[in-house]
Amino acid sequence: MKPTFLHNALLIIDDNTTNIILLKAMLEDEGFTHIYSANSAIEAYSILESTTIDAILMDVMMPEIDGIEATAAIKANKNYAKLPIIIVTASTDNETLLKSFEAGASDFIRKPVNQIELMIRLEAILKDATNDIITLQQSRYEAMEEIIAMLAHQWRQPLGAIGAVISNLQLQIELEELDTQSCKASLNDISRYSSRLSSLIEEFRTIFKSDATVTTFNVNDAIGKTIQVLHPSFDDLHISLSTNLQTLPLISSKESHLIQTLIYILTNSKEAFQVNGIILREIHITSKVKDDAIIIRIHDNAGGIASSIYHHIFEPYFTTKMEKNGKGLGLFMSKNLIENEMHGYLSATSHAGSSTFTIKLPLVEL
Repeated sequence: MKPTFLHNALLIIDDNTTNIILLKAMLEDEGFTHIYSANSAIEAYSILESTTIDAILMDVMMPEIDGIEATAAIKANKNYAKLPIIIVTASTDNETLLKSFEAGASDFIRKPVNQIELMIRLEAILKDATNDIITLQQSRYEAMEEIIAMLAHQWRQPLGAIGAVISNLQLQIELEELDTQSCKASLNDISRYSSRLSSLIEEFRTIFKSDATVTTFNVNDAIGKTIQVLHPSFDDLHISLSTNLQTLPLISSKESHLIQTLIYILTNSKEAFQVNGIILREIHITSKVKDDAIIIRIHDNAGGIASSIYHHIFEPYFTTKMEKNGKGLGLFMSKNLIENEMHGYLSATSHAGSSTFTIKLPLVEL
């Protein structure tokens, strides 16, 4: 088998050098080209911090910190929470396996390690990891489609206005009624509408950066930018958007990721209003500081979340949309952005025809 998964980078954690040599030989024989090794959990952490690793082979019996404790520690770090770990053990008792899985292990293999079995287990977990990455990429494409649709919606008004000004100019020329003052006024209008188009492009470019970096920003400003982007389409549908934003400290995180998440959540509410035929359409956004975190809540009266789907809304490809392009990746993407990229927490509750999405962001940069 010639591995084609990710970067083919594996990390072996074992205090026994002989075991490392044997595992390396098996992996190299199967085509893996980037194999790292560590004799302890502490040494493994330094490798994880400097290298992209696709999977870990973790020995159980090690001094100081054993493999189960090391697995739990690695999984507790959000940067490595989804990193697959295969426990390598000589133990035959079920308690060791149970503790391994409770610590977050993806699979296990018993010693002496059989090369064919090792490759089968590695292939399975690396395929899962690859599928997760593909799903995230697809969710980004879907998000981009939604952003482009909103941009197109906001372009219509200034483009229509420019078209109207040009038509009026053409009519005045045909009627030989065009004077200098009227011409200047029309050109000024065209310039103003063109500037609005340029600013819209810049707004959307800032929001949907693929290489979002950590910056210091005010969460309330991010909420304001989101509302500015959405208000034309919300006004068209008579959706009332109100806020109660407390004074907040600045945070260091990825502002564009927060804005994208707010857009996804609010767009879901907009669609729910339409699907459920709600007449009085209200969304209320609040922000406050609580327990060293900033709490954002988005509450709507769009019909709530049915109990039958409540536990699935953050799953990839889950959707209640009837149209063929409703892929169901928006909330999955949102949870990934908030929890994996911003080290926060995203949850949802539903009660009596309403739903509330809660975003919790740490004040301290992680």
